[in-house]
Amino acid sequence: MSADSLAGYTRDPFDGFFDGRPVDELIEPGSLLDTDAVRQWFELFHRGLPHSLYTYQLPLQEAPGARSAAFDEELLMFSSYSYLG
Repeated sequence: MSADSLAGYTRDPFDGFFDGRPVDELIEPGSLLDTDAVRQWFELFHRGLPHSLYTYQLPLQEAPGARSAAFDEELLMFSSYSYLG
């Protein structure tokens, strides 16, 4: 897996959703997302993404199993949280 591909994905897996706007502008008042828990979660992403801190798994290009792929590179999986494999 190329370092550039991984860095690009972890830098912004949300396609710019969090860029240039404070969290208060991202959450519409009165919407289902207008809760303290969501605000804390969004703040975590807002602070971490500029440093490529992304806490979720990479998007796989093949079905999860012992061998898979991400960013056009084969991966050997030693463990996963997939309930399907």
